[in-house]
Amino acid sequence: MLARAARIARPRARLLIVAAAVIAAGAAVSALGPLNPPTGPVAETGRTMIFDVPYTISAPGSYIVVRNLTAPANTRGITIAASNVTLDLGGFSLRNGNHVGPPGSDAIVVTGTQHHIVVMNGSISDFDGGGVLGAGASQSRVEHLTISNLHDPTGSAFPRPRAVDLGSSCIVADCAISNCEAGISTGVAGLVEGCTVANTSSGLGIDTDTDSIVRHCTASGGSSYGPSFGISVGDRSSVLDCAASNNHAGTGIPTGIRAGNRCTIARCTAADNMGPGIRTGAGCTVTGCTATGDVHNEAVHVGDSSTVSGCTITQVGDNDGVDASNGCRVEGNTINVGGSGGYGIVISGTGCRVEGNTVSGAVTGILIVGTGNIILRNTVTGGTQYSIAAGNSFGPIVNVTGVGDISGTPKANHPWANFQY
Repeated sequence: MLARAARIARPRARLLIVAAAVIAAGAAVSALGPLNPPTGPVAETGRTMIFDVPYTISAPGSYIVVRNLTAPANTRGITIAASNVTLDLGGFSLRNGNHVGPPGSDAIVVTGTQHHIVVMNGSISDFDGGGVLGAGASQSRVEHLTISNLHDPTGSAFPRPRAVDLGSSCIVADCAISNCEAGISTGVAGLVEGCTVANTSSGLGIDTDTDSIVRHCTASGGSSYGPSFGISVGDRSSVLDCAASNNHAGTGIPTGIRAGNRCTIARCTAADNMGPGIRTGAGCTVTGCTATGDVHNEAVHVGDSSTVSGCTITQVGDNDGVDASNGCRVEGNTINVGGSGGYGIVISGTGCRVEGNTVSGAVTGILIVGTGNIILRNTVTGGTQYSIAAGNSFGPIVNVTGVGDISGTPKANHPWANFQY
């Protein structure tokens, strides 16, 4: 009897254990909260949500916009009045649809000399003013923004409001800017990377101060009644793998890419600008670029002690392919001049080396005005091939026009021969 009772009790005990486990699991689920959370935006723990503008951030922290926002007319969208702030637009838009003229308003403003500010991930449009303005901010970053249709409320004043304007040691990355008064500006030691700027009405595209880098950017379609540029950098800066094209002006002379002293411009394209394609100060290197000049301006103009090498240069008007002055090297370029009065290479100073270039279509292929220069191993066709002032040194100039096999032509085998045909 006792054994039979034990066999009956064991299944009942197992049932009690299972029931207890089910009850415990239900209690745990209840403690965790409802399985179907309420609808609406969900923010990460520790992030302050922004539901409306105008809004002022006055304490460090992380902030996120949780819906599309529209600022009232002549009202700033968001003010950042603290350092160590991350503002995430959350993929939403910040806009002002009322273009009512002065005094205007800006979308996002960083006041004073704040630092370590991040503004990212969203779109800004339709303000009568600037986009993200923080000229006094340092060590800050603006990234992954689309900024469009920003207007100057005054209509003519300089400086024009920028889509992005930051101070020193700042980064602007992966932003798309169009139909604004002006594009991107940074202070000393700035980095502008992966950005596009199109159709600025002031003609000001990307502008950085000294010791900066602009890379993988495009600036095009700027128009202005004053001097303007696609990309402009200060001394000791680099412009790498960029394009500046179709920048025009009503009265000024817009430049595709312009640089200060001791700069590097590499693997860039500057084409169809109403002004010089590339213009630099002293001690610069322009290499591996494609450049086009307009009717009245040279394709590439460099200052003293600069190098232009490995470039493809087209001059469509009555001006020069390459202009250089003192102590420059112009080497290994391919230059075509399409105008009726343009020169291929013009050296106005002394101490330059002109070597291994191919020039075609120019009124004068290589024009050496200064003295104390050396001209070696170039090939020129069309027009007057060489015009070299007294007091310069050059390899023999060998005319091989129509001779067929040039090996029998006197001096054709000279290692420093310059050819014309």
